[in-house]
Amino acid sequence: MLAETDFDLTFDGKRNTLVSSDALSIDPKVGLEYGYKNIFFCKGWY
Repeated sequence: MLAETDFDLTFDGKRNTLVSSDALSIDPKVGLEYGYKNIFFCKGWY
């Protein structure tokens, strides 16, 4: 089980995100990933 963080960055400034300005929008995400024998992987984000 792995914990992950990620940021979606957009540069049009027209998104409804947690952090937004006229030129930049940032939408942070956290999630978990489970791998089984390096064959099957399942990932969930919030």
